[in-house]
Amino acid sequence: MMEDPIKTPLVLQPKIWNKEIMYPRYLFDTSLAINFRQEFTNWWKTYYAFSGSPLEQIKVRLIPITGRTLETFFIHKKPPRAMLIKMEPRS
Repeated sequence: MMEDPIKTPLVLQPKIWNKEIMYPRYLFDTSLAINFRQEFTNWWKTYYAFSGSPLEQIKVRLIPITGRTLETFFIHKKPPRAMLIKMEPRS
């Protein structure tokens, strides 16, 4: 349940964490994209999540970090025509 946002802002409210899921971030690279997830999963299971390990129940979800490209700076949708036309009547 969310508390009063004035008395306790959302940023300062405690977050509920799921301790069974881990979200490691990695820098996205097209040369690594093909096999990286599978190689990481194999490495994780071999060295950390082996049978009998306390980390065996933790699931790993990889989150790619992508660098900003020019596409992120472009305007993706043109504003409506009514907004582009001068709104004041001509005299």
